[in-house]
Amino acid sequence: MSISSCATLLNKRQSVITFQTSENVDYVFKGDTLVHENTNTFARVYRNKKQPITLTFINKDYERQINIRPKKVGLYYLNVFSPYWLGFGVDELTRRKWTYPKNVFVNMEKGSYLPYFPMDTSMILNKPNRLSLTPLAPLGNQHPGIELSYQRALGIKYAALIAYQQFIPAQSDLAKNATGFSLGLELKRYYRNTTNSRFYLSANLEYLHKNHEAVLHYSEPQDFIQKEEPVAIWSLVDIEKRFISMVPRFGIEYYLTKRLLVDGYFGVGLRYRNVSHKNTPHGLVLIATYWEWFDIEYDSNRPTQSFSANLDLNFKIAYSF
Repeated sequence: MSISSCATLLNKRQSVITFQTSENVDYVFKGDTLVHENTNTFARVYRNKKQPITLTFINKDYERQINIRPKKVGLYYLNVFSPYWLGFGVDELTRRKWTYPKNVFVNMEKGSYLPYFPMDTSMILNKPNRLSLTPLAPLGNQHPGIELSYQRALGIKYAALIAYQQFIPAQSDLAKNATGFSLGLELKRYYRNTTNSRFYLSANLEYLHKNHEAVLHYSEPQDFIQKEEPVAIWSLVDIEKRFISMVPRFGIEYYLTKRLLVDGYFGVGLRYRNVSHKNTPHGLVLIATYWEWFDIEYDSNRPTQSFSANLDLNFKIAYSF
């Protein structure tokens, strides 16, 4: 088990492929063998191989030859955890790394296929508007708030979204008596629309303006390596934050019904930070609370004008209409 591949041990020798065609076909041939007739949906079992499956679809208007290409099973990539990557060699010897797509959609007019069933375009074109709520936005101690979004479909492949969040206070030194808002503009590019899911890439531009209070640790500006203990105080200060973020995102929209869906996304981008203190204690400087490598209260509240990385990870509940 430690030197063999999970694909060799667990991948099935056959694939069950369900075919769907854009219109009814009279006959489906594999070579000179009749596979199916008079339908637009059928399933067949094929032995997994490196070679594509060649089928001919025939109706009164078209005769299309389609080559269903194999792909490497996901288990194959677990070989990176095998000693010296020997699992890759085992898979090459056994040839058990191949599989075929479970669903195949054949477009008779174009003579092409998709390795999945596409979404009904009427679900998008007939319901181009969408309202969203971010259920986790009120939680957490850094930027809690109420976030609403509106999205408008720009055809099948594109959509534009605007998001507004009103901040609310939280019992932390990152959102104590917090006020302010964030405003985001996102442009989505969909690259795959399956039966119930849509996959997209997007660019999100966000502006954040927040005021809050924090109890921070200040000290005299001197060399702390000296033996003398510095004078240190805790002080309640007013903090103003202005952020501008640009984040590329990868997202998946999953339709629970024809109108209700979940939109989850992940992205890493760049943020410009402008943090200022309105009532800093005179003659003292801000120091980290705990002398650790990562102090979120110190890093987030320290006065600065700088660039930093920005992480987006969240989901929305949406309603289309």
